[in-house]
Amino acid sequence: DEIIRKVQDRQREGKFCTIAAGTGTSLRPLYAELVRRHKEEGVSFRNVILFNLFEYYPLSETTNSSINQLNELFAKQVDIDAQNIFTMDGTIAQEAVIEHCLLYEQRISTFGGLDIVIMGIGREGNIAMNEPGSTATSTTRLILIDSTSRAEAVHNLGVDNLPPCSITMGVKTIMSARKAYLLAWGEEKADIIK
Repeated sequence: DEIIRKVQDRQREGKFCTIAAGTGTSLRPLYAELVRRHKEEGVSFRNVILFNLFEYYPLSETTNSSINQLNELFAKQVDIDAQNIFTMDGTIAQEAVIEHCLLYEQRISTFGGLDIVIMGIGREGNIAMNEPGSTATSTTRLILIDSTSRAEAVHNLGVDNLPPCSITMGVKTIMSARKAYLLAWGEEKADIIK
């Protein structure tokens, strides 16, 4: 209700609503409900600018990318314009990653910052792919995925060829959003939430 209310408030103001979103299993029920409301109740997301929270790196043609998952779960099932969906490029050369991350941050700023962040939490306590120990001042950057997070992603995706790294939105970028929603369900997430 709060997410839809914010999107609709921005529509009435004639403005975009900027949302950064992840792809973990905790988010699936939320996306299913947003899609249901779009299809059954006519809720529109046409003014949403969607930023992917992270992308695997380096990506190959056979890797199920994070943006593909986000599109399947949510973006392509509602009326977000494809040109308003932004993600990190997991196929760029390593020497171009730093500049790419700076441009991603700049694009978020161009749209006035993030209204909403929607994310799950990993079993290691990671938000996006920010592993424990990531600084509160971190912005979008390349990070090595630790073994627990890799195992969780492999399980969630059903793949075995997960890349070793991720380009992830940083803690500072996430926490600069006007509202952040952290979703977690079930016994397996209880300890890390505690």
